[in-house]
Amino acid sequence: IVSDTDWAEGWKKYFKPLRVTKNIIIKPTWERYAPVGHDIVIEMDPGMAFGTGQHASTRMCLEALEEILLHGKTGAGNRVLDVGSGTGILGIAAAKLGAEKVTCVDIDRQATDISRDNIVINHVEDRVTAITRDVATLHDSFDLIVANLTAKALIKLRPHLESLLNPGGFLIISGIIEQNREDMESHFFSEHFAPHRTLAEKEWLCYVLRSEALTR
Repeated sequence: IVSDTDWAEGWKKYFKPLRVTKNIIIKPTWERYAPVGHDIVIEMDPGMAFGTGQHASTRMCLEALEEILLHGKTGAGNRVLDVGSGTGILGIAAAKLGAEKVTCVDIDRQATDISRDNIVINHVEDRVTAITRDVATLHDSFDLIVANLTAKALIKLRPHLESLLNPGGFLIISGIIEQNREDMESHFFSEHFAPHRTLAEKEWLCYVLRSEALTR
């Protein structure tokens, strides 16, 4: 039997400010960090939710978001959806990178509560909303969707993610291990999505896809 309280508090001494991309720094709320240059600092108190920037799948999503939003890729930036948001790290990053409206959705109410706390800590509550809901029940439209889940969950959600994405919009999917590469590409590399970029770190993959509807 492992005490949740011991785990939640004891690991904090190992969570230090971390540069995860060229511009993004993840900083625990209890640590100090002096920004330099064009640093974008995201403060995190992850509690019991997933998403500190230390895992490869999260880091690659942040790198993909930075490339698309910070460098003004056409068709992205106004409305962003973070699926399986955990701590809200990706949604908060999207707002700090310039997104005008971000929705963080998670089926875990505790994760949603943690996301809301982190959204307030980062002063982006005017642009970021966290809701407890199954993404399959959403019917809005988005210019960019980021989903850091599992290969199985992503394949199941693919038709719905496709329906939520605006023409020319970007889809970032991560949480995928190398052994699932062929299965993922057979489902996502299609007439609906054109591969834009593939990121890899050790056994983890992250795909950046673009809706082909722009050319129709």
